[in-house]
Amino acid sequence: MVGELAAIVGAVIIAVFAYGLNVADPALVAVTILAGFFGTNIDSLIGALYENKHLIGNAGTNFLATLLSGIFAMAVYYLLISF
Repeated sequence: MVGELAAIVGAVIIAVFAYGLNVADPALVAVTILAGFFGTNIDSLIGALYENKHLIGNAGTNFLATLLSGIFAMAVYYLLISF
């Protein structure tokens, strides 16, 4: 639970700074928070399924988690601005 809370707090801090610097609209703020939370959890999942079994290394875990989180963020943002 502490890690989940830290992930959300970290994502909120980044989103608030982006909004405060006028580089993110409210939809992007929401997407930033969701993608941060998603990224943290997908990183843990990939780490547990593949890295702990020595199928990929830490760099591979980070790459896949970042890639999937970016795709997730783009898809959610596109859906939010489409409506």
